[in-house]
Amino acid sequence: MSMNMIQKLEKLKSYYGLNSNHFLIMKALLTKDLTAFDISKRTGIPKNRIYGFVRDLVNRGLIRKVDARPSKFSIKNLNENIRNFLTKRFDELTGTYIRIYELLEEKEKEPNVRYFVGTKSHILEVLDLIKNANSLKIMCSKERVPYFLYPFNEKLFLKARNFVAKKRAVFTGIGQSYFLYKKYHEFLERDKEIIYVIDENSVKNHIKHLKSCLNRTLFKSFVSNLNKKIDSFKLRIILIPNPLYIHIHLTENCVLKNIVSGELNIGVRVDSKSVAKIYHDLYEIYIEKGIDLKRYFKRRKW
Repeated sequence: MSMNMIQKLEKLKSYYGLNSNHFLIMKALLTKDLTAFDISKRTGIPKNRIYGFVRDLVNRGLIRKVDARPSKFSIKNLNENIRNFLTKRFDELTGTYIRIYELLEEKEKEPNVRYFVGTKSHILEVLDLIKNANSLKIMCSKERVPYFLYPFNEKLFLKARNFVAKKRAVFTGIGQSYFLYKKYHEFLERDKEIIYVIDENSVKNHIKHLKSCLNRTLFKSFVSNLNKKIDSFKLRIILIPNPLYIHIHLTENCVLKNIVSGELNIGVRVDSKSVAKIYHDLYEIYIEKGIDLKRYFKRRKW
């Protein structure tokens, strides 16, 4: 088995949203064509899950289904497969962003485009969205996590938020963060819906910080309370394998996008159903590829 091939698969796994199971399947196919059953035996991936991962790789063009009985899967012409995969992905992302920026460049014709500067202005825009929306979709950029991944108790929230702020950059001030957390919570209590999309690695790192900050009893209580919120409210948190580099609040008719985060909190709000639809389409792609946080928690022993 060529070490060069293994390195190529490692890079695909690291940079292009492939998880460990995708990597194991492709590595197994480097030796010869295999049936789904044989792939399951070689990789240890359960048979009831193997077809989903194999189908995903076929759809991405990284492996192909061979006409045989029983059906086999092949990774021949790996270099060509990778080029086609990267070209397709680049075209998809480029096409989406070109459409978005073409619409944004028409702001002279579209009166409902405005920019904001500063955390206070951003919070006011978020509050306005919450006031008028029935459903809120939030794409979390890399390392930023939903407030619902903190304890709701104010004292514990402030303790955890202060601890996390020492480990990574945080977007809003500690007091402002808890204020927004309560507003999101009130939004759910009015029978509204919030769906987050966030990358799995950011959640892993955040959970690691929480476990270091809270004792075992408090951490287990936090997980239990979060699961109850997910069951009781219209709250979904979807984990995806690859990080996002945009932070967006999305309603049916509005996109609120942070362009720069940090000390200078700069963003744009676009009140346009056509622009919002582009992001909704992108959002659905992420949701389709993701896993619910509650299922993710069930796989882990705390």
